[in-house]
Amino acid sequence: MVKKITVAGYFGFQNAGDELILESIINNVTKEIKDVQITVLSSNPVETARSFNVSAVYRWNPISVVRAIKGCDLLICSGGLYQDITSSPSLYYYLILIVIARMLFKKIILYGVEFGPITYEFNKRILRIILKFVDKITVRSKGSFDFLKDTGINGNLILSGDPALNIFIKPINRYVSKKINRIGMILRRPSSSVNEQILILSQFCQSIIKRLDVELIFVPFHLEQDLYFSLEIIRNLDSKANAVRWNNPGELYNILSNVDFIISQRLHGLIIGAVLRIPILGISNDPKFANFMQELGQKHFLLPKVNIDIVVGVIQDIWYWQKEFNDRLEKTLPQLQYRAFLNTLNTIELLGAKRYEEFC
Repeated sequence: MVKKITVAGYFGFQNAGDELILESIINNVTKEIKDVQITVLSSNPVETARSFNVSAVYRWNPISVVRAIKGCDLLICSGGLYQDITSSPSLYYYLILIVIARMLFKKIILYGVEFGPITYEFNKRILRIILKFVDKITVRSKGSFDFLKDTGINGNLILSGDPALNIFIKPINRYVSKKINRIGMILRRPSSSVNEQILILSQFCQSIIKRLDVELIFVPFHLEQDLYFSLEIIRNLDSKANAVRWNNPGELYNILSNVDFIISQRLHGLIIGAVLRIPILGISNDPKFANFMQELGQKHFLLPKVNIDIVVGVIQDIWYWQKEFNDRLEKTLPQLQYRAFLNTLNTIELLGAKRYEEFC
């Protein structure tokens, strides 16, 4: 009997991180479950259907959304969604989906999600109430796990990993150099003071080029937000900088395999770097960065803000100690990847489905 799954998340917005999560969910579920049909709630259903070979409906059409949930056996909600920093309506959207699914007597799993920061007490209260409707909650970091525990949510809570850690990639002959020649820059457009940040980051990038004698390869992850932002910075640089635009999120592995070092303001830039064993440096004060780098055993490879003198020194230190970096990754990354697979195993359990290997 065909099992039907509806997947909800920040999909169809040209955001590489969320598209990688969706790709991982689809690949892992279809690999492990013999007969399954997947429908995605997307901001761009035509593009999502074409890219991932699934059914997709417009996430802002309430009739289509209710039909998609009504017709499924399981609702999967995934991604770093559950916070109220950017806006409370974003949080409410996903909580409403959970309520709809429960009213329709559907099973629900939060699949490798991130929680926090949630700043408003009202939001914490409704979160406590609505999450009781969820059959399983798998969270991608110890920070989220502790946050939910502290909030009073204990049942059906599982520590897993980011779904993108378990994405299937073909073996890549990664470019390797004895010195840093190319640095991948994954920058995030700020929500305010954009022109000021363009100036600061332009000076920052120009200093890196001159002091390290490197070429910068800008890889915008959120095309709608980050592409123009990156191009504006490149226009301010003298030389040795290019931008690469991806069409399919899976292309990012090949793109980034051609750099020696990655500086990222996007979490999934760090995840790809770790999977490819490329030295990484995160620049962000977002707690999810700290959670990931802490669990990766690389907590010192994260800076809260841009500071050229500090960054150049840290880059040189990370490069010098990259053997130790890779040795540590060989211990911690497989553990995180196994935890990420728990997302899929719990999905199979909820569906009551048989895995492919059980048919062999």
